[in-house]
Amino acid sequence: MVEYIYMISKRIKDMTGLKFGRLTVINFSYNKGTGGHSYWMCKCKCGKNIVARGSHLRVGQTKSCGCLAGDIGRKFLKVYANSDAHKGKGNPAWKGKNTKYSSIHSWLTNNYEKKSCEVCGSIKNLDWALIKGKVHDHDRSNYMVLCRSHHIKYDRKK
Repeated sequence: MVEYIYMISKRIKDMTGLKFGRLTVINFSYNKGTGGHSYWMCKCKCGKNIVARGSHLRVGQTKSCGCLAGDIGRKFLKVYANSDAHKGKGNPAWKGKNTKYSSIHSWLTNNYEKKSCEVCGSIKNLDWALIKGKVHDHDRSNYMVLCRSHHIKYDRKK
C-alpha cells in the first residue's frame, strides 16, 4: 500500500489504519486536482463507507459519514423536548409584550384549538386574527379564529 501511494505522489502520507472520530481509514482512494488533495476510503463505526479528503480528516472537519450529526441532533431533541426550557419565559423567542408575530401564532396554535371560523363557521384554512385595538401578546382574548377569506376582509377594514 505504501509503495502505491509513493508512486502517486511523494507528498501523500499513508494514513491507512488511522482513526479520526468515528472513521477508520481503509485505503487511499484517489488524488484530485492541481492542489493535490488526497482522498481516502474510510469505514464509519455505523458500518457505512465514505471517501473523505485527507486534510479534512486531519483537522477534524470530517468525523463521520454523517451519522454523528444525526446522533447529536437526536440527543439534543430528547433533552430539549422533555424539558420545559422552551416553554413560556424559557423560550428564546419570549419577549413579553414585544413578542414576535410568529411566536404568538405558534403559542396560540399549541395551546388553543382552532375549531371553526368565528364569522362563517368554516373549518378550512383557519388562522388567528388579532382583534382591532389589541396588542400581540399571550392573551387568547386578543385573538379570534377566522378563515382565510374573512381574515383578509377583516384586515382590510383595519
